Amino acid sequence: AKIMPWRTLRFNESVCNPYNADFDGDEMNLHIPQTEEARAEALMLMG
Repeated sequence: AKIMPWRTLRFNESVCNPYNADFDGDEMNLHIPQTEEARAEALMLMG
């Protein structure tokens, strides 16, 4: 695997099993609310 310097999520190898990660092209996404309204909605929905 080649680690790219931009837009790359990295995690410790010890968490591969819980995420079923095996470095064969798996994808992980991170969603970040961009506006204050979106952050408020996310807080309301996720408690």
